[in-house]
Amino acid sequence: FYLGTKASQFCSDLPFLFKVLSIQKALSIQVHPNKAYAEELHRTRPDIYKDPNYKPECAIALTEFEALCNIRVHQEIKEMLKEYPVIASLLNPATVKSFEEGDETAQKNSLRELFGQLFDCHDDKIKAAVGELVENLHKKGDLSRREAMALRLQEQYPFDVGIIFSFFLNYITLQPGEALSMDPDEPHAYISGDCIEYMANSDNVIRAGLTPKFKDKETLLKTLTYQMKRPALVQKKVETDIDGCKVVQYGSNYKEFTAWSFEVKSGIESPGKVFEEPAILLTLRGHGTARFGEDKEEIAEGDVLFIVPGTTLSLAGTSSDLVAYICHSNFSG
Repeated sequence: FYLGTKASQFCSDLPFLFKVLSIQKALSIQVHPNKAYAEELHRTRPDIYKDPNYKPECAIALTEFEALCNIRVHQEIKEMLKEYPVIASLLNPATVKSFEEGDETAQKNSLRELFGQLFDCHDDKIKAAVGELVENLHKKGDLSRREAMALRLQEQYPFDVGIIFSFFLNYITLQPGEALSMDPDEPHAYISGDCIEYMANSDNVIRAGLTPKFKDKETLLKTLTYQMKRPALVQKKVETDIDGCKVVQYGSNYKEFTAWSFEVKSGIESPGKVFEEPAILLTLRGHGTARFGEDKEEIAEGDVLFIVPGTTLSLAGTSSDLVAYICHSNFSG
C-alpha cells in the first residue's frame, strides 16, 4: 500500500492499528512496553514479543465505557488498603508502612515490592483473599461502581489475581465521545462498553491479570513506571461545527496516530479536508458518500476505506445521517 512521502520517511509499514471493540467480558489487565524495552524483548524473546515496537493507544467511547487505567494516586491506595484489610493481608506490613510513610522515591520502590509480593502469592492464598473480598462485598449491599465491577470480574475470571490488582488502578467511566489515552508502561484494562481504539502498530502485550493467558511477572514489574496519577483524557478540538456537520479531532502525543470523528446529516456535505498521510476511514453508522476530488464512493455502516496520502476528502449523508471515524499517522504534525 501507499504510505506517501511523509510517512515513508519514518516507517515501512502502516504505523497504526484502528479497531472497533464491543466488550462484553473484561479484557486483560495489561501493559505495553516502551520502544527501547520492546526492542530488547523482541531481540531476546521473539517467541513471545513478536515485534520491536511500542504501543501507546487511545480509546473513544461509543457507549458508556468502563476502564481501569494507570496506578491510583498515593493517598487513594493508602485509604484502599485500610478499607479492604483482606488486600493488605497479602502484603508485607513493613513494605506497606514504607509505602505509606516514605518520600516519593520510597513510595515507588515500595510499590514495586508490593506488586511483586502480590504476584508472588500462591494461588490458594489469592483464592482465599478474593473469596473473602467477594463475600464481604455481598454482605455490604450498597456497592460503589468499582465494587460492583469487582463482583462482575469474579464471575468472569473467578479468583484471578487481577481482581485484587484492580483495586490499585484508577476506575473510570467514559461517556460517549470522551476518549482515554494510555502511554506505554502503564497498566490498563477495558471492562465493558463499545469504543473506537487506535494505537501504534504492535502486538506486544505484558499481561497482569484477568486472563488465562501467560502472565510475565518479571517483565511486568520491570516495565511499570510506578507513577501514581489520574487517568489522561484525550483533548478534543472541534474543527467544523456548522448546521448539519460536526468534525472533531482527537489529539495525540504520538506521531503514529491521530483520529477524527465526522457527523454529517442527510443532505449535508462536510468541507473538503486534505489527508497528507495514510488514513483509514470506518463508517460507524448511516449511509452516505465519500468524495475524493471528482470521484466518490457510496459508504454504509461497516464499510472501511483506505485513504491515499494527498487525498482531499469530503463526506455527505444521503438516505440517512452519517457517522464515520478516520485514523491517520501524523509525522508531519
